[in-house]
Amino acid sequence: MAIINSYSEDSTIHGEDKLIGSDGTTGADAGVTKNYSVDALASFMRTTGLLGDVTIRNLTTTGAIYVTINTIQATPGASRVLRVDEHFNVITFTGGNGTYVIELPPSEEGLMLRFKTDNTITNSNDVVLQPVGGETIDGAVLYTMDRGYDGITILGFQGNWLVVQKKDK
Repeated sequence: MAIINSYSEDSTIHGEDKLIGSDGTTGADAGVTKNYSVDALASFMRTTGLLGDVTIRNLTTTGAIYVTINTIQATPGASRVLRVDEHFNVITFTGGNGTYVIELPPSEEGLMLRFKTDNTITNSNDVVLQPVGGETIDGAVLYTMDRGYDGITILGFQGNWLVVQKKDK
């Protein structure tokens, strides 16, 4: 068996370098140590990502950051309830003039939601963001998006939503 401290130190990480660990599966091979390449781990992080509640401190990157885009197809007189995991929302309006309501989830401390309209939104077809349970958006009971390429980012804070960023009208 090789003695690890007998190897020379190499501070350069290569894609083919091996990492040792377990894949966490249960069954016959539970707890078995396996080899993984740095490339395989990097590929996993880019495609599968992290699931569940994860805390990352001091995240620094020189590469791209990708988010899941939620596309909302708005129609007059309709509505939908937004889920907390629908963070980045692009809204398109079809079917004539009217108002479409997006009911926000209850605010959670630190939860950010982003909304962006495309060129199908006009002053004749509005998208309304509506908080629930007496919550507000910067003190207002609703927020209306009524023009193309409108955008707003809101933050859950102390039981309400705060506007972090919006395009001026």
